[in-house]
Amino acid sequence: MSDRYLPVPLNRMRRVGTLAKLIRGMPVQDPRYALFLGAGASKSSGIPTAENLIRQWQRRIFLDEKGLSTWRPSHQPAFEEWKNHHFQDWRREWEGTYGRHPGTYSFLFEYAYPDTEARQGFIEKICSGAEPGPGYIYLASLALAGIFQTFLTTNFDELIHDTLFRYGGLKPMVSAFDSQVSSVRLQSPRPKIIKLHGDFLYANLKTVGSEVSRLDRNMEEKFERTGENYGLIVVGYGGQDQSIMAPIRAMLHRQDRLKHGLHWCVYRDKKDKERKDATSVDIPEELYRMSESYPDKAHLYDVGSFDEVMETLYVASCCSPPPDLAHPEERALYSRLRDGIENADQTWRLTPHFSDLLSQFHKALARPQAESLTFLDQSDEKHRDAGREFKRKNFPGALRLFEAAIERATQALETASASQKVRALRRLSGSKTGAAETIFKAAGAGRPSDLDTAPRDLFLNLVDGSINDARRGLGEDLKLGSPEDTRGHRLNLWYNGLVGFAYRIFSGLDLSEGEKFEALQWLESLSGNDMFGSEFMALLEEELGGSELLTMLQDFSSRED
Repeated sequence: MSDRYLPVPLNRMRRVGTLAKLIRGMPVQDPRYALFLGAGASKSSGIPTAENLIRQWQRRIFLDEKGLSTWRPSHQPAFEEWKNHHFQDWRREWEGTYGRHPGTYSFLFEYAYPDTEARQGFIEKICSGAEPGPGYIYLASLALAGIFQTFLTTNFDELIHDTLFRYGGLKPMVSAFDSQVSSVRLQSPRPKIIKLHGDFLYANLKTVGSEVSRLDRNMEEKFERTGENYGLIVVGYGGQDQSIMAPIRAMLHRQDRLKHGLHWCVYRDKKDKERKDATSVDIPEELYRMSESYPDKAHLYDVGSFDEVMETLYVASCCSPPPDLAHPEERALYSRLRDGIENADQTWRLTPHFSDLLSQFHKALARPQAESLTFLDQSDEKHRDAGREFKRKNFPGALRLFEAAIERATQALETASASQKVRALRRLSGSKTGAAETIFKAAGAGRPSDLDTAPRDLFLNLVDGSINDARRGLGEDLKLGSPEDTRGHRLNLWYNGLVGFAYRIFSGLDLSEGEKFEALQWLESLSGNDMFGSEFMALLEEELGGSELLTMLQDFSSRED
């Protein structure tokens, strides 16, 4: 299948609001659309997209080719040169040796993990511990409202199932095997999840070109039969997989399939959407041909992230929050346990030991939340409110709120557990850099050196505090068992610490050799993150002195090499 992309004019694409109106116009509890989710839907839940993985694997090959062991930001220009001018030659040589021509993702995955079990282990690792993000929680409400009953996905994770069960109290049927899927009744009101490429818990994964060239027979037939009953809404999927695109093309060709249409959400990131000169978006050649050949059935939508799409559908459909969020006291484990016992009329059979266990549950439920968690929640709330006031340029109000966030996080730190300490230190460092920038913006100064003595001293105290809090947080993080537990905190701590160093550079203060090395380590960790590193790096470049810090660290990195 071709890796080519072709441009589609933006004025030929619909907006997500049009899709929302389409959904809202459906009869109640009579869904007309199945939801197809690709890897982009799981990005905010911490699972890498194909694009992220491609970049990660290309970097690894580049480092091997150059005899380097560690990625550094200073390698970026050479990497771009290699990727644009040498990677394809290297790939063609490999394909000529093995006589196969898979897509870029499949090619790199098979190169990085030649063994089937190694590929399954890699998928299991990146899926384990993932928690449903905001878009999935909206999805639970949409399912409870009867707007979606059938979900198709190429993803290996359990996020759809976990969301429906945990937040919706729904027990979906999950089909990940060719032998299972033939028994699924699409008309059933019970939610159905069809995992087209298998499940990471089992050995039936389809991950590389030789494995995904075509779906298993029953799976492909059920996929096409879905088109008899539903239109298809595609979110977070790139369209570079022949095993998926071929059945969709076949459905478009038939008059009795996809009568409610194919509605394909094409993602554009925030920066691209803000560009005034953007007139088109590049999409895979196969998708382009479909939209050209079947204009009455294949519709393209210019959208943001999966979370934003789901939020728009949720709001337009006037859905209610999932029960776990709307009435947490009724959905607690103790309440569910009591219901399970009483519904089965088993209370009289309980042993004294289990009755005592129930009593302990009840006491735990009635216990007030730990004071440290209350302070952390308050700190988060004050920090968010401060950010809103800062955007409105209400700098005095923003500063007061940042100071309140710092105070609450400091109180939380005094009584926090290890994992809570990381969260508290992240909030402390972030609120201190926010307060520092607010002081600077409120004064309208050109540089921190232009501030009056008192504000400048306060500015620098906040900056130094932010750096030290980041150091402490990363030190606490290293003591915890699973790095997955604090993945987001680490990213923010690296970023907050680097912003602090950038403010010091912008203030005309030099960094010691030790501080430069420390900042370089943080920068390497941040830029090397294949999920959200590029977003944090873009934010860093926009911060006060961020570009100056990056230039200094690139020079320092070159000297270290």
